[in-house]
Amino acid sequence: MRIVMMDIVSSLSRVETLVFLGFVLFGGLFFKIFIDLIWKPLTFYNAYTTQGIRGSSYRVLSGSVPEYRELMRKAHAEPMKEISHDIVPRVMPHYHKWGQKYGEIFFYWYGIHSRLVIAEPELMKEVLSNKFGYYDKPTPRPLILALLGRGLVFVNGLQWVKHRRIVSPAFNVDKLKGMVKRMAGCTSSMLEKWQEMVAQEDFNGKEIDVQGEFGELTADIISHTAFGSSFNEGKEVFELQKVLQTMAAQAERSVFIPGSQYFPTSKNRYAWRIDRRVREILNAVIKSRLQLVTKGATDVGYGNDLLGTMMTANKKELNSNQKYLRMTVDEIINECKTFFFAGHETTANLLNWALFLLAINPEWQENLRNEVISVCGTDIPDADMLSRLKLMTMVIYETLRLYPPATMQ
Repeated sequence: MRIVMMDIVSSLSRVETLVFLGFVLFGGLFFKIFIDLIWKPLTFYNAYTTQGIRGSSYRVLSGSVPEYRELMRKAHAEPMKEISHDIVPRVMPHYHKWGQKYGEIFFYWYGIHSRLVIAEPELMKEVLSNKFGYYDKPTPRPLILALLGRGLVFVNGLQWVKHRRIVSPAFNVDKLKGMVKRMAGCTSSMLEKWQEMVAQEDFNGKEIDVQGEFGELTADIISHTAFGSSFNEGKEVFELQKVLQTMAAQAERSVFIPGSQYFPTSKNRYAWRIDRRVREILNAVIKSRLQLVTKGATDVGYGNDLLGTMMTANKKELNSNQKYLRMTVDEIINECKTFFFAGHETTANLLNWALFLLAINPEWQENLRNEVISVCGTDIPDADMLSRLKLMTMVIYETLRLYPPATMQ
């Protein structure tokens, strides 16, 4: 076949050759578009329906996104009439509607890709705990990937094993206990600022935006615990990541055209500049630590923070016989980006909702005050004290149950 094709091309003139090659390329591109936009979605649709699984019909390119966006708009069009912990109709109106319409197991279309939704505990356990690689993590949209990086959250197979092996030491219990003092210091600074605000003469009747304050608090804590002495660089990365987060949230509710991330639009160029700057900062921090260790100019190795712990673990793999398990600088940067998002937004939301629940349950405020005073007295809590705060742990778990940081897995 290859020889025949070469004979055909050699017998054509230059113009005819270009036309022929253009025809072949156009035909191949058209075939690829047909497979991705029509054939694959219809194949998945038939596979679901023949098993009795129902779901929304497929629309080319947009899928279920327009309906999802309209449901979200209606759900957020007006404030809640009363306090209710039944948040699914407001937070996930599409899941609420489609679940009622199609059953506990249903599918919908995220652009050209199908999404199978399950709510049965045993099926969820199978998917989340299966070790055989049957359930690959889906490839995220470009802005989500720029925000989180291709770290532990998105990698599969041997890549996941490698990242998990390097990242795990950073979250060792003893390592985290050593960071409690830094966390307490950041929290004390925030509370002192609140006291100063309340003490001002013109504060009467004003409010403190605790959502914004908790966002700044968790950003400070992540910057200190993840980057230590490189705190200022960490703060700059955090501010840039916040911008990317806003752009990614907007993109998630829009129709995505495959390949559009490569078009030099104003939004894409802005996102590229932010991502490039984030990588420049993190790369400079990592390279500076590598240089200090190479020159022997430090007594703490790569550092006692999360980044330093991860680099130390990576160095051990580099010196071992399993060098294929070591991470590149770019992979370490991706994990740093995951640190920022996973550790900042989720914790800030947890604090917001915990404070909200305590506000509407004042008797539990008194219970927690009594427990903190009995365990800690007037001292700033340390790791051992925190482990003895049983009621506090119950409140945190209940907050996570009612208002989990992630709506779907």
